[in-house]
Amino acid sequence: MTQIQPEHQGRVFAANDLVLQGVSALAVLLAGPLADQILEPAMISGS
Repeated sequence: MTQIQPEHQGRVFAANDLVLQGVSALAVLLAGPLADQILEPAMISGS
């Protein structure tokens, strides 16, 4: 990020933060169903 011109740094950092927040929200939304449907049955069956 050293190549970014100073007048564009705010927009670039804001876009980067927006992408990171979106990915984090997606991970939280996927974690519950993943645990309920895949991980919990795998632990119960003893396999």
